[in-house]
Amino acid sequence: MRLKEYKSEDFYKARCPNCLWVVNEYYKSRKGEKCPNCGYEGVTSFPGDQSAHILGGMIHFIDSYNQKIKGDRHIFPPQVYLPIIFATSNYETLLNSLVQDLMKKYGKYLGRLGRFMVYSEVLSSYDKRANEKIFKMLTLTSVQEAVQNEFPNYFKDFNEIVRVRNNVVHGKELDATEIALQMPNKAIDFLLESVDVFSHLNNYYVVKFMENVNYKKVLRLGEHEEFQPEV
Repeated sequence: MRLKEYKSEDFYKARCPNCLWVVNEYYKSRKGEKCPNCGYEGVTSFPGDQSAHILGGMIHFIDSYNQKIKGDRHIFPPQVYLPIIFATSNYETLLNSLVQDLMKKYGKYLGRLGRFMVYSEVLSSYDKRANEKIFKMLTLTSVQEAVQNEFPNYFKDFNEIVRVRNNVVHGKELDATEIALQMPNKAIDFLLESVDVFSHLNNYYVVKFMENVNYKKVLRLGEHEEFQPEV
């Protein structure tokens, strides 16, 4: 089986270095254009380095694999599970970056947030679960709820990919099953969709933080206390 191919133009989006707004266009095509959110002239790329390395590395892996296969009856090798593993890792990487950008919005209140996290045992879980808990604490909305309207099938697909990944990790034989043969290309689609999902989350919760996050409730500020995040 052949794996789906994609190019860097399919995932590198344009990001404003001033306000962090993400535009759903290839970043190189936006050079010289003004940000539609703040009017700043300049552009950088989204996602960040870690996720970009994963997405870029997959391009080379897919090309190398497709060059080697001969005919449609090629044996389904263990290496084809790499898109499944990378798809789940990329979600965790993007989520971690989103949480870090959100925490910066709270500025000098990070100490207070840190105490809340320790007392509520938000940090007692590892990686994905911890970052999902932190996101909910910072926004009062779960990641699942935050993407439900725009991307209703995103977490349904994610959970299916995770289930297959866990079977692979634990050594269960899946080569003969139909779902295993379908999953690598589904995981590649998920890799690319994740960029759109986290572009949406970035624009809504990071760039439009003041409009869309009930930060006073998060911080338990009094009715007459002003929110002043600058250090």
